[in-house]
Amino acid sequence: MSMSEQRAGAGSRDIAIWLILVGGALAVLGSFLPWAKVVFGPNSQTAKGFDGWEGKVTAIAGASLIIRAIVIKQGKSRRLLPWIMVQGLVAAGVSLYDILTLKTQAITSGASDISKSTGVPVDQVKATLHLLLVSGTLKVSLEFGILIVLVGGILGILGGLALTLAKEPQVATPVGSTPRAPEGGFAESWVMTPASTPAPAPPPAPSGMSDPAPAPAPAPVPTEAQQPPPEPEPPASPEPSAPAGP
Repeated sequence: MSMSEQRAGAGSRDIAIWLILVGGALAVLGSFLPWAKVVFGPNSQTAKGFDGWEGKVTAIAGASLIIRAIVIKQGKSRRLLPWIMVQGLVAAGVSLYDILTLKTQAITSGASDISKSTGVPVDQVKATLHLLLVSGTLKVSLEFGILIVLVGGILGILGGLALTLAKEPQVATPVGSTPRAPEGGFAESWVMTPASTPAPAPPPAPSGMSDPAPAPAPAPVPTEAQQPPPEPEPPASPEPSAPAGP
């Protein structure tokens, strides 16, 4: 990989991490801001996201996005990438669900509260609130907090996708050395066999020590000229002669 490609990969990776960080921060911030406003005549009431279960879920999802982005920024595990997109989907999905069902949830929640305080059946209160909503006497509107959460969730999803497609930066490895093992372990193609080097020469003898004594030479074998003269044999005794006959 060339230097320009490495710089481009590192730059896209940093942008993706910043998208995740910003998306998580927006999701957390928007969870504590107003999500809806109900106006009935001169009276009005604002509901924050953290007042219901939806805001608590989106706040947790946003905080998880921030933590996972910091961990990946430090060069830790890339196995967190699928979870980043999941958390972004949670934040965006919950906020989008509330946007689409805002009026229905407002009528259901208001009817339940009115029924508990007045004793009127819930269905009858729902029908009345629906008529008031259609006539314009009762107004339900979105607030900016839920939109901020939606944007944060979308940024988290985009950041996770961009980080998945970004190339991991590679560190140059000196010649003859073994590269660092990836987190999943060495693949067979990663293993480098070090170049063979000649065996080191034996160390010289320490100074101050005399050379070992040479082995004794074998005794010389005497040659024929050096053989001692043979001893003379004793003379043979004369045999006795036979006596003469008569």
